Amino acid sequence: MSFLIFLYIHSSFLESVISQLGTEFSILDLVALSFFLGIQVLQQSDGISLSQHKYIQNLLTKAGMKNCKPL
Repeated sequence: MSFLIFLYIHSSFLESVISQLGTEFSILDLVALSFFLGIQVLQQSDGISLSQHKYIQNLLTKAGMKNCKPL
């Protein structure tokens, strides 16, 4: 299984790329990306933000360190 993530400015460009890829490959358009490989993607009007806050919180919970004081 392979993943391809596109960041784009114009929706017409994205539609063109998806159409062209669809002629050669079986693709699935999941529309807006929100979480991928432990990275949360927050889409805003002025751009995107990438965060691993949720991933780190899960690691701390599993390790029993969620309530520890940061140093």
